Amino acid sequence: LEIIKVLEFKANRIIPKHTFIAGIHAEGPIVRDCGGLPTTREYSLPEFQRLLDLMPSLKVMTISPSVENKVNFERIKELLKRGIKPALGHDRACSESEILGALRVASEFSSSPLHITHILNVCGFHQRDVTLGNFGLVSEFPDTPEFRGLQVPTIEVIGDLIHLHPLALKTVISSRGYGGVSMVTDAMMDRNAPLGFTCNYAGRKVELSELKKQRSDNKNTKNDEEQSEGSSSESSAKKVVTICGTSTIAGSCATLLDTFHNLVTVLKVPLN
Repeated sequence: LEIIKVLEFKANRIIPKHTFIAGIHAEGPIVRDCGGLPTTREYSLPEFQRLLDLMPSLKVMTISPSVENKVNFERIKELLKRGIKPALGHDRACSESEILGALRVASEFSSSPLHITHILNVCGFHQRDVTLGNFGLVSEFPDTPEFRGLQVPTIEVIGDLIHLHPLALKTVISSRGYGGVSMVTDAMMDRNAPLGFTCNYAGRKVELSELKKQRSDNKNTKNDEEQSEGSSSESSAKKVVTICGTSTIAGSCATLLDTFHNLVTVLKVPLN
């Protein structure tokens, strides 16, 4: 609640020498797989409504379709009624039917598509048992009965070249087109802080680390555990925020300018 109070105090306020916060994107609390997020608990609909009442600046909320399916998507419906964008995410095991259910609810309550939070991080992709990664990598759905009348979700990716390998980023951009992908930083710490610098993050300590990423050599790593292993095909070292004592990524220390630079120089996105 203290974090909400601070964010609400700063949202939509012009504070000298501070970034303008136009709104809040809350990742959780209705999530199945936390990744680098703090652990959470189940919220009844009345509890969820009271939580939303505390956040008038909330614009987007990440919510896991496999969790929502169990309660007939009642919290997604509540978000849509309030004009808040539901973003599907933090769900490695959600099924095709669960995602389709969320999309159908969205089509009934809103003319806008749903969103997918930081695609390919804390979500899966499979050639037969399709899941969030599959839904987010298409620019239009196939013409089969289950997809008719549904809108393709909008997507975002973390552009620090650590959360996603450059080849994975290139795949996402090639699939959705230059105008179909939002780049985000997922930043939570100043990269100019000294290595080993720590701070509290929702009851846990996180630190600025310089992760050395080695060749994965096809070691059959999981699709995404928000881990550093296997995230690059070459040895390198880059700054990122990890949970203290682990290699679990909690966030980046990249800026939007860094992300723009990566788009132009590494991913070869033309300026025009």
